[in-house]
Amino acid sequence: NSVEAAPTVSADIGIEYVSTESATIEELVLEASVVSTASNTVVVTETVTIVEEVPVVAPILNGSLTIQLSNIKSDKGMIKVGLYNEEDAFMTKGVKPFLGRTFPASSPTAVMTIKDLPLGTYAFKIFHDKNGNGKMDMGMFGPSEPYAFSNNAVKKRGIPPFSEASFEVTPENTIIDIRFK
Repeated sequence: NSVEAAPTVSADIGIEYVSTESATIEELVLEASVVSTASNTVVVTETVTIVEEVPVVAPILNGSLTIQLSNIKSDKGMIKVGLYNEEDAFMTKGVKPFLGRTFPASSPTAVMTIKDLPLGTYAFKIFHDKNGNGKMDMGMFGPSEPYAFSNNAVKKRGIPPFSEASFEVTPENTIIDIRFK
């Protein structure tokens, strides 16, 4: 018995995606079926497995930051915080923060949480805008409204170094205790 080759009339290709639990290897299984119109139907099935190394990509994680603020002398006004993720931006007066938040003042303490922050290094500036004018008021010898920097970093005049004020936001909730001056 011999089988004659006949012209191909149709081809069905099914692709099945298979991956391992570890997500380090992907396999593609390709099945090809060829059907002919000869008096005897001939079906040829061929399976080809292509194995390819696939880089493991870590999921993008975010964290949260909780600021626990103490020594708030008045319930009047708002607490304003500017969060910076770059040293140059933190150190330069007038540069907009990566993220800014405002919340009502409450005496003598307040707690503020910022969620879904990308993991990384940050520092913040915070002040009590007692009169609600949206800016830190200055007197003859510096700020006339209470203020602080992350890590309670201090410098006699001006902004403390980023290295002293900075902290890491991790997948765990990062908690920073701040005391207004």
